[in-house]
Amino acid sequence: MAIKQQIGKYYFSKEVHKKRPNKTFVPFMAAKSVGILYDAGDETMKKTAHKLVSIFQNHKKDVQSLGFINAKKFPEGLHVTYGYEYFNRSHLNWLGLPVHAHLHSFINKEFDYLICLDGDKSMFSFMAAQSAAKCKIAPSSTPYKAAYDLMLDAQNRDFIEQLLHYLQKIG
Repeated sequence: MAIKQQIGKYYFSKEVHKKRPNKTFVPFMAAKSVGILYDAGDETMKKTAHKLVSIFQNHKKDVQSLGFINAKKFPEGLHVTYGYEYFNRSHLNWLGLPVHAHLHSFINKEFDYLICLDGDKSMFSFMAAQSAAKCKIAPSSTPYKAAYDLMLDAQNRDFIEQLLHYLQKIG
């Protein structure tokens, strides 16, 4: 394993094991805010994020999505609109950890649900581990399970369908 990865794992482990306030699960109907982290370079994930934003907005939830663009600069013509924001590699340090004030603002927001569509990327899991969200959700395929409160196995089922099913059942 490369030294950079070992250092990153150390910081992730340190963050995950910090004492956090007791977690509370907010029932779906009572939830007011949702945060969504995703890889904006993956078309399927981007469509899933946009569909989730639309669904939650239709349920009168305040939704903020944050998509990662794997480049030093934003592409020409990228439009940031309400509910759809982006960050790129210039917002991360050399370990791939968030350093920009915009990312820290997202991390510190007390979402009722934080949904990470790409748990395989360590930066998303690190952000989830630091997040003030009440419930953190990701696919069960993530290697960083300690950062999340609810894991969904969506290999054979649609992630959105499964997410809504469990959010409505639990609450």
